[in-house]
Amino acid sequence: MNTATKNREVINMEHDMIDTNTHIDTFERSGSITDLGWGKLKNHIFPCLTSPNGIFQAKKELVHRNFLDLHVHYYIRTENEEGRRLRIIWIDQTLLAEWDIDLQTLETQAIKNLIKDRYTIQSIPDILHNVLAGATVPDNPIDCALYVLTNQGAFFGAAGILDKGIVAAFADKTGHDLFILPSSKHEILLCPDLGYVTAEELDEIVKEINSSAVEPCDRLSDHVYYYDREMDEIRIRK
Repeated sequence: MNTATKNREVINMEHDMIDTNTHIDTFERSGSITDLGWGKLKNHIFPCLTSPNGIFQAKKELVHRNFLDLHVHYYIRTENEEGRRLRIIWIDQTLLAEWDIDLQTLETQAIKNLIKDRYTIQSIPDILHNVLAGATVPDNPIDCALYVLTNQGAFFGAAGILDKGIVAAFADKTGHDLFILPSSKHEILLCPDLGYVTAEELDEIVKEINSSAVEPCDRLSDHVYYYDREMDEIRIRK
């Protein structure tokens, strides 16, 4: 279920940073890239969908907003000179005050950046051999039961559901409402509601996969969500 196992995260509680199996550089916030200021960093800010019961719970100073029964945290993402290693700094209240912006400004900018982050929706077989550019949807969306929504790096890609345009376009393509399975922080699964399976049955699948195949730090919740085409909304229950 989790196609981004290389991205298992370990929070560095001393520096408000993240280290992901050496995939990400950690570095001191003091005297670091944050000194560049809001104007130069705003295009590098992204949202991350997290569990309110996860490892972020102890980091009260980190900026977040609620999304259904989940949280959205925000981070600065840059690459090193070789463009091969990501650098992450989580945004806290101190940074928000230094930049003299409010949470709404931060959220608006993060969603703008998310939309440009090359999200794709692919069937599970296709994801093994296709690399698609842009937020695209398959030509025949009901030929497969499950589709993976994530970004180009399969990194914190579950945040894609914060852009309802991606989800709505896929639902319109299928002609059906969607079950949304919280695979991990790095991707979510979309399942067209064809009337063959219930939310309760999918809940059990999510619970089983979480306990057997997803690292605790990558888990979001133990139940599915639902996108209603007519209402154009994502909610916890059908």
